Amino acid sequence: MPPVSPDSSARRGGPTSLIALHVVCPLALAVAIYALYRPQGPAALVSLGHWLCDSGCALRSVSLPSFVVFSLPDALWLYALLSAMAWVWGGNGGRAGQAWWCVAALAGPAHEALQAFGVLAGTFDVWDLLAYGLAAAFAQWSHRVLTWPGKPPIEPERA
Repeated sequence: MPPVSPDSSARRGGPTSLIALHVVCPLALAVAIYALYRPQGPAALVSLGHWLCDSGCALRSVSLPSFVVFSLPDALWLYALLSAMAWVWGGNGGRAGQAWWCVAALAGPAHEALQAFGVLAGTFDVWDLLAYGLAAAFAQWSHRVLTWPGKPPIEPERA
């Protein structure tokens, strides 16, 4: 593994900025979409949406595609979860970390498949599957590019 130059880690930001960008922002955007555009969502989020709009929020008047309203929040939550896991293990999770990452990445698609077969309540949506796949792929790509500060990447095992 080539050494990381000091200025390259500065470009990537410290751990706080990475957590904000890859965990907090996706969660905040997902909550905002639920609160503002999903009237049948969880009661607390619907109440938050009403409060925001009563406070002068004009976002609800903006029309969004159904993919953004119904599938993107799931993808954002999955991306935030996978990002949090990458931060916790910092690339040093070994096989156990990889296994847990895969379990988390497959939880959404498994949920959709169980909905398709009527095992779980809900509506199967192929767009949700696509969103989960894109979120996992983007998480995998972005966290290969990033090195979480203070936690060196895993070095290959030597035989």
